Formats: sequence, structure tokens, C-alpha cells
Amino acid sequence: MGTATAREYLSRLVLQNIFFQADICFEALINSRSHLRVLTSQPHIAGEHAAAGEIKQWFLSLGFVRLETGGRIAWYRERENLLVADAHEGNVIKTAGGDLVPIDLNLIQPTGEMRAGVIANLKPETPETPV
Repeated sequence: MGTATAREYLSRLVLQNIFFQADICFEALINSRSHLRVLTSQPHIAGEHAAAGEIKQWFLSLGFVRLETGGRIAWYRERENLLVADAHEGNVIKTAGGDLVPIDLNLIQPTGEMRAGVIANLKPETPETPV
């Protein structure tokens, strides 16, 4: 879970279920070494890791705009005020049918100064046309 609180982590899971139709289920809270851990489950997703270019095109096709700060890439969709981070090859699966399925993304709906910073750093891009 990293540095997120249990509440923040659960909020991320709800956002992933809403916006990416994930089927992540909350199972339990576990007290481990004085830290609260969240136990979840989700169906197995068969496939392979999606390539970075496929992930980029997928997010652009969904109406997200790329945000890059300090060498890190995130994606933002203004109509829902949705910021998505950690969408790298290990967290997006490409199914045999060619669909991309995100797993374990970091989703938030930023407010205040964070939202202002997101808006200020957007880099509009358009999907590349296949050759």
C-alpha cells in the first residue's frame, strides 16, 4: 500500500471500480506490526504486460491528457477531475482479445493546490495515427 492510508487506498479502489470497471473487492482490514493493511481480491486477468506505447495510446483514446513531472508520468481527465498514476507496463494487462485492463493504479480526484498544479502542468497530446 506504500505511504497511503487505508482510507486513501480504499478510495483509490473505489475510483478504479467506477472508472475502469474493475471488480476489486474489499475483504478485510489486517493489523500487521502496528500498521493497518487492506486485503482485497479481484478476478484473474489473463494476458501479458501492455507496452508503454499501447498504454499511452489507450489513455489518449479515453480522453486523458499526459502529465509529466520529475520524470514521472500521470494521466488526467478533467471532466471527472481524475488523476491516474502508476500506469506502467506492470500495471496494465493486454488480454488475448487486445483489450487493456489496468490493475493496481493510483487514482485520485485532486483538490486545492494539487488540482491547480495538475492543471498548470498538463501537456496536451493527440493520439498518433497508425501508419
